[in-house]
This record gives sequence, C-alpha cells and structure tokens, in this order.
Amino acid sequence: MLFQEALFHHEDLLRHKRWRKIRALPEQYRSLRSNIEAIMKEFSRLMECWKLKDRGRFKANLFSLTAAMGINFGRVYRHCLSDR
Repeated sequence: MLFQEALFHHEDLLRHKRWRKIRALPEQYRSLRSNIEAIMKEFSRLMECWKLKDRGRFKANLFSLTAAMGINFGRVYRHCLSDR
C-alpha cells in the first residue's frame, strides 16, 4: 500500500468554493438563469433562424460585440428612465 487515493480531489475543492460563494450571496442573486435566457432572447432577435448574416470570424465577433453593447445600453437607458 504505497499510495492511497486522495479523499478529496481538486474538483471537489472547486465545487465547495463555488457552493460557499453562492451561499454568501443574498437569496435574490443566487439564480440568474432567467436573466441569461433574456439576454439570449434579445440577442437572437437580431438574427434570422439563429444564423448570422455576416461571414467570417472577424465580422461575427464584431456583430456579437456591437449587439451586446446595444442590448446593454438599452437596458441602462430603460433603468435610468425607471428611476424617474
């Protein structure tokens, strides 16, 4: 019995760290899945049948970057209007 298998693996440590960080968050921030789904819905609204109109990696990256910026600016603008 030269070497025993470790009781805990690195993945277990990372999983426990993630769990502790989630438990430290307030209840309302623990699940943000609906927000991610809303982002994907807004992003896919700009495309037809989930396909880009542009070709090439550079144009696809440029499209996704500008689309994300536009979505975020729209959200900030709506948030500023709701405070009034």
